[in-house]
Amino acid sequence: MLWGGRGEAQARASLRQALREIRSSVDSGFIQSDRDHLWIERTRIQSQSLEGAQAEACGDLYADLNHITPQFDEWLMVERSNCAAQHWASLKAQVEDLLETQRGGEAMPLIERMERIDPHNEDWLRLGMLAEYQAAHPAGIEKLYCEMVERLDRELGVSPASQTKALRDLLLEMLTVPVRQPTGALKESAALPEERGAIGGRWLA
Repeated sequence: MLWGGRGEAQARASLRQALREIRSSVDSGFIQSDRDHLWIERTRIQSQSLEGAQAEACGDLYADLNHITPQFDEWLMVERSNCAAQHWASLKAQVEDLLETQRGGEAMPLIERMERIDPHNEDWLRLGMLAEYQAAHPAGIEKLYCEMVERLDRELGVSPASQTKALRDLLLEMLTVPVRQPTGALKESAALPEERGAIGGRWLA
């Protein structure tokens, strides 16, 4: 991938030269290899999980290596996509844990990071509306929804999914109309029966 414009023999020679230079710049034993593989010795490094701004920089992963060859650019695109997907999944799990314990207000910074990673994904919008509901902010629910409506129409020419609109309508109704049901019944009836799990009925108490 790094020497795609050269013949195989010349590319392998360039790889061997690059590896010699890398080995000479680090302590002995840092890089291990066999006939078919090359790796960094795990006991010689400390790894740090992707968090905050560092994780949101997935789009700039290995930015100094752009445009070496078309083949390597394709590999970079896949790696950056995988990085963003892993971070998204981590953020979503954290948000769901906070909603589970009725701490929606604390989830908003994480939801904002989800929006920056994938602004057209309605999952973050539904979680955001649930968080605003738990914080008793009907204006916040409406603001998030209307901004997404405008964005999807402007950039993709589509509307939010019916499931998203149903959740928005339900949350606004529950914040503006007194509910006479006990809490347990509310948790079970808060979502449409066939979509209860999908739109977060268990977080509406």
